[in-house]
Amino acid sequence: TVNGKPDAILMDVDVFEKKLKALNLGLLLAPAEKDVKEGRTKDARTFLKEIKKSAKISS
Repeated sequence: TVNGKPDAILMDVDVFEKKLKALNLGLLLAPAEKDVKEGRTKDARTFLKEIKKSAKISS
């Protein structure tokens, strides 16, 4: 401790790696969550129609 507050921790490598993966996943999802929150979404049918149209794929 430093000045009565925790200064360091000891953590198992596997636990650390799981926490790091979870943090990285959260960072990757943050922009998508912001889009959802701000209403920048499409339903799946609309999205798939646009993709098919842009790729000129017939149903």
